[in-house]
Amino acid sequence: ATALDPGQGVVVHGPFSKASDGSISVAAESVYLRLQTQEGNFVSLVSSGSDDRTGAFWMAPCGTLFQGQSFLVLTNNQTQFINVSGLSGLTAQPSFLVKGLLFLDEQGGTVNGVTVPANTPVFLANQVHQLP
Repeated sequence: ATALDPGQGVVVHGPFSKASDGSISVAAESVYLRLQTQEGNFVSLVSSGSDDRTGAFWMAPCGTLFQGQSFLVLTNNQTQFINVSGLSGLTAQPSFLVKGLLFLDEQGGTVNGVTVPANTPVFLANQVHQLP
């Protein structure tokens, strides 16, 4: 419970049961964070590896979820890029979608050589999809 925050989607696998009082419980066999999708615009490139997939960039969200605050998107060599060649192809327009897991890095530090400021929303992207 200490690793989950409000707003994160979780998937729980296991047998469900309903008690006589109507309450429902599950004997959790596994718990997964559900992938999230955010729409936004490219702000700036932080780093790009020689594979043009591994790195990081800042993204400004289109919605109000982050109250106008940009968030850091981290990518790796497994990140799928759709309608864009890689990190070097990102531009402010058109907007794009990132799909992956969103976390709040309260402590800050370094992830894959990228400095993450404290209290920064960090999106671990497995897909970056530029919209037509």
